[in-house]
Amino acid sequence: MFDSTRAKLTAVGAVVLLLVAVVVWFEPQTLFLNTTVDDTLPPVAASPTPVPTTTTVPTTTSVVTESDSTQAPTLATAAPVAEDAVSTDSGAAFPVGEFIGLAHDGSGTAQIVELEDGSYILRFENLDVFNGPDLRVILSPSPITGGAGAYDDGDFLDLGDLKGNKGNQNYEIPAGTDLSKYETVAIWCRRFNVSFNAAEI
Repeated sequence: MFDSTRAKLTAVGAVVLLLVAVVVWFEPQTLFLNTTVDDTLPPVAASPTPVPTTTTVPTTTSVVTESDSTQAPTLATAAPVAEDAVSTDSGAAFPVGEFIGLAHDGSGTAQIVELEDGSYILRFENLDVFNGPDLRVILSPSPITGGAGAYDDGDFLDLGDLKGNKGNQNYEIPAGTDLSKYETVAIWCRRFNVSFNAAEI
């Protein structure tokens, strides 16, 4: 009788320990908790100046026919210049990327923004993604077409903990970062080495 009771208590204790381990490691409760953050956008650098989609540049090249060498010079066919070009005093503007679902569905936008003081931040707007354990914000050299496990490959840059799974958020980018190396921002679950969401930057 005593041995039977001890065996039952041992089994119950094992189940309780297992449940505690699951809660501590997997943190399933985070899937039902939402954290909303509303960071304001700091003063940004001068607005980019768009170049018209098609601009004609007249030239003064003389066009002469064989039958009349006295014909006056005329304008040659106008030459188009770069399409959809955007420039700023400090370099090219960065595109706005839409978050896509990987391990979980999600939405919102991401963009690298140059601030008035010349520093850069990563800006999330209208973010709405699943919560989870140990979520990090990383810049990745992997293209957006990669799978949920691709974005921590290579020389990725960890910008820190995801502040919240909803809202508008700013993440400081370290000075001297070569932004040309990175194609994607990912919300990465470090504990399980899987990306919840990603956006092209």
